[in-house]
Amino acid sequence: MTYIIDKLEQSGLLSRNTWREDRRVIHITLTETGNELMQKIMPRHHEVIDNIFDSLDPNESETLVHRLNK
Repeated sequence: MTYIIDKLEQSGLLSRNTWREDRRVIHITLTETGNELMQKIMPRHHEVIDNIFDSLDPNESETLVHRLNK
């Protein structure tokens, strides 16, 4: 996870912010550039996910949800 966060930070897509009350805690925040990218790619991502799940019949959907919960 650290490697991915490092790369996203180097690309200017997120920033790390320390928490005053506990210096061990680091909050990750999307930058304006990161937010713009998310606005651009998320609609397509949702479309792909919807297409994947639309191909399942109700029984398959129920089985999948059960397995994921497990």
